[in-house]
This record gives sequence, C-alpha cells and structure tokens, in this order.
Amino acid sequence: MGGPIASLLALCAAAFSPHALVAQANSTSKPATVKASGKSSIKKHVARAVRKPAGKPLPPPADIPTVRESASVWRGCLESQDLPKLASSFGLEQPRLAALLEEKGLVSGQGDCIAYVAATGGEAGVASAIFQLTEATGESRTVAFHKTGDTIIVTPGVCDCEESTPRVLSLPAREFPAPFTASINSVSASIAPNVRWQLAILVPHMIGRLRAKSTSEKESAKLASDGEPEAENLAGESEPHQAESPVDGYTVRVVVGRHGDDERERLESVEIVEPVSGKRVDGAWWLDRPDGPGVIIGMDGVAYERLLWESPVKYVRSSRGVGASVTTLRRSVPSKKGSSAKGSVIRTIKVPGYHLGVDMMAPKGTEVHAVGDAKVGFAGRRGGFGNLIILDHGRGYQTYYAHLSRIEKGIKAGVRIARGDVIGLVGSTGRSTAPHLHFETRKDSRYLDPFDETRQLGFWLLTEDEQERLAMQLLSAASVVADEDLTARQQ
Repeated sequence: MGGPIASLLALCAAAFSPHALVAQANSTSKPATVKASGKSSIKKHVARAVRKPAGKPLPPPADIPTVRESASVWRGCLESQDLPKLASSFGLEQPRLAALLEEKGLVSGQGDCIAYVAATGGEAGVASAIFQLTEATGESRTVAFHKTGDTIIVTPGVCDCEESTPRVLSLPAREFPAPFTASINSVSASIAPNVRWQLAILVPHMIGRLRAKSTSEKESAKLASDGEPEAENLAGESEPHQAESPVDGYTVRVVVGRHGDDERERLESVEIVEPVSGKRVDGAWWLDRPDGPGVIIGMDGVAYERLLWESPVKYVRSSRGVGASVTTLRRSVPSKKGSSAKGSVIRTIKVPGYHLGVDMMAPKGTEVHAVGDAKVGFAGRRGGFGNLIILDHGRGYQTYYAHLSRIEKGIKAGVRIARGDVIGLVGSTGRSTAPHLHFETRKDSRYLDPFDETRQLGFWLLTEDEQERLAMQLLSAASVVADEDLTARQQ
C-alpha cells in the first residue's frame, strides 16, 4: 500500500497519538498540506489539536511535616506496667530504663505514688518524662528525662508555668451532648460561647470513643464466655444482663481558666474520669505559646486538635475538597451571524483548574467559627470569594472563610479573636451556586489539605522545653477557685 492512501493513514495515526500531538505542538515546522478536498476535516482536526494549550500546572502545596509520630501526652503513677511504654518512647531496653530510674531514686515503695507525665512526638524525635516524688520529709522532688537522638539527659524539673485562675466543672457523661448543643441553660451559660463550641465538638467525640471501647470489651467478653452456663444467684436463678449505658458513671471534667483580669476564660483541659478510682480514661490538655499558636495535646495525640481545625462550621456534607476540578461557567455571548437566535445566547464553558479548599454545604445563615486563636488579616469583599475572612494564626498559617452571607460586626483587619468565636454566616456570595462555606488552610500563602491525615501542622510538634512545661503544668497542684457540680445546677 503506498501513495496518497499511505500518506492519509499516517496522518490519521499522528492525529490520534498523544505523543505525536505534543511533538507537533512543540515544533516550529508547519504541518504537511493535504491537497485532496475530502481530507480537509482531518487537517482541521490536527490543527485544532496543535493549537490546544497545555493545562495549567498545579500549584505547589505547602511544605508541612508528614506524620511520623504524633505528639501525645499521658500521666499516671509509676508502676511496673508503665515501664514498657516509657522504654519504647525513649528507645531504651526496659532493664536499662529500670536501672536509670533506680539510680535516680525513682522507685516507689508499697502504696507510694511517683506521679509522672510523659510526652512524645516532639521536634526531631524528642520525648520527655517528668517524675515527681514526695520525700519522707514531705518535700517534693522533680526529675526530668529528655531523649534527643540516642542521648538521655536527666535534669531537675523546672516549671515555667503561667499561673491561672481555673474553674473545674463536672458533669455526668450520660448528659452529653445536650448541655452544649441544646439551647443555653444554667450549665452552658457559665461558659464562654467560644469554649462551648469547643466542648460541643470534643466531648461527644471522646464519649463516642469511650462507648465504642466499652462495647468492644463487652463483645469480647461475651465471645469468650460463649458456651458457658450463665451465673446463678443464691435462689438458683440466672442473673439478668445489665442494661446500663457504657458511659454511665463516668464524669466529664472541664477546666477553664483566666490568666489575667482582662483576659477571657479559655479551655485548659477536658477529661473523662472514672468517679470511683479517679482514673482518667481520656483527656486533652492545652499548651499555650505566647509567641505563636497553642495546641491541644491528648492521650491520643493531636486527634482532638485536628478535629477542631476541621470543624469551622456544622455542615451537612462536603461537596468537594482539595484537588483537580472543573468549574462550569455560563456566559452570555453574541449569537452567530445567520442563526435563528437574536441578540445573545447563553454558552456553557467548562474550565479545568485546581480546587484549593473544602466546600462545606450548610444552610444559609449557619454560624462560621474561627478554628484557632488568630488575628484578622482581611475581612471584606474579594472577587470570586465573595465575602471573605482571612485569619492569621501565626508561624505562617492562615485560614480562609469564603462566600459568607455576612461578616460579623467588629471582625476587621488587625482584630484578635479566640478559637470558637463566630466570625460570619454561611452564604453564597461571589462565584457560588449554592450556600456553602469555602474553607482553606494555607502555610506561607501555599495551600494544604486540612483533611489530609498523613500531614500535620508544624506547631503540633513540641520542643523539649514545651514538653517539660506541659508536663510540669499537669503535675503542679493548681489552686481551684470553684468546683462546680453542674448536675445540681441543672435541677
């Protein structure tokens, strides 16, 4: 086969080869001319493919740490069962850690409690454990262990703690989430609205984890006892199954504090406690940073801090997140000459691009909250964002809240706000087709995916000094102004 037919087939193959199209697009030579009039459509197809512009390159993401070891903090009395976890955190063999503890006099007698707080997930792999021993004289001695690389440094513990005036609020776990999600009552009225927002997110999640754990343990126990006769009481009758909720009897203990007469109260800790033993089964504690964003560190790492950063609004669903996207635009254009349409027609245009945030669908007027303490960087109208608020959280981190129907009064550039403050209401201003919140998290003006659990914000990692300060803060006996029984106040 040769001649004109062979030339035609070769041209068709080139038209449908992506590599050939790229080569042609990068070439300065003109395409070969096909003389036969019947082949003009093929020529036009190739020409259109050559002229098609390359897709817009994806913007580079922010450079933030991958999750290798999440920051975590836990506390208790030093006993033999604690040694494996502590040894693992410090990268030591258990006998070596036991010998080191004994060398420093950290061996408890019968019934004695050597209180300790341990923290892992620090910058450059730092881990710390602070031990507090009460001597026979009644004096307290504190010893700090710090692991950096392969080195263990032992020093006296130093508390660089900021004193606060705390209030301790206790509530049965079975009462949640009603106190902080229902209308304001005597319980929630005593707590600042921005703190209520945090508790409404954190506590139900903590209780849900407790329920799941309790249910799993009961199912395991049931499977282990299958085939065995039920226990009988003295009358020879089978004992009825207990129908109580897995969280009945547990207490939610909330500590809020103020660090100055002019400062607002803030959430310092929230714990789930067994009332009889006083054992903490879950907890999260606030670490303040005067020179940057603080962080909530829990027994399960930064899971609760991450949850707050993912919850600027109570949304129905997420319609799209960070990634490649296609935006559909409708434009009025003049009608073609000779067409039956007069004046102009509506043309649909699909524009490929990259979506840099998360769209959270919610009814118009739904409250939008600041996900962290911040200074307002911008508040006003901006192009396709519509009504937009940009918050500067420090250390290069920013959050964007777009398409708002309203920006709250007093929210303007330079104003400082607290985590949980209402900053605006959900709307559909700017380039938007339905009410939703367009939410972005950025680092040094470059995007990041706020729902990517393989990454963590840089300030979620703790320095050695911050680990020691947090541990000493938890070990220090804080003066309590009022221990309020919220159950009694509800009656």
